[in-house]
Amino acid sequence: MRYIAAVTFLIPQVLRAQEPETFTDVVNIVIDFSNLVIYFLIALSIVVFMWGVMKVWIVSGGDAYKVQEGKKYVVAGIVGLFVMVTVWGLVRILAITFLSGT
Repeated sequence: MRYIAAVTFLIPQVLRAQEPETFTDVVNIVIDFSNLVIYFLIALSIVVFMWGVMKVWIVSGGDAYKVQEGKKYVVAGIVGLFVMVTVWGLVRILAITFLSGT
């Protein structure tokens, strides 16, 4: 299963079928790969958030323990989404800063 995920992330680089010739090419490959990972993690955090919302308002049935457990998922989803969007923004800032001259 790990190999399928690795191949899925590397397909754009394989299809490019070029060896990196300059440092900028290497940086672009790293940025492309990190963007794919960040998109996946953002999607995962949204799924965790929605799972928590479902547990709090649909599945709990008023049970205090299930509501607390669902709230943990909601908070984890929000924190994960915040962290991933922040990392994505930092990657974009670094890319613009270091690659703007090319």
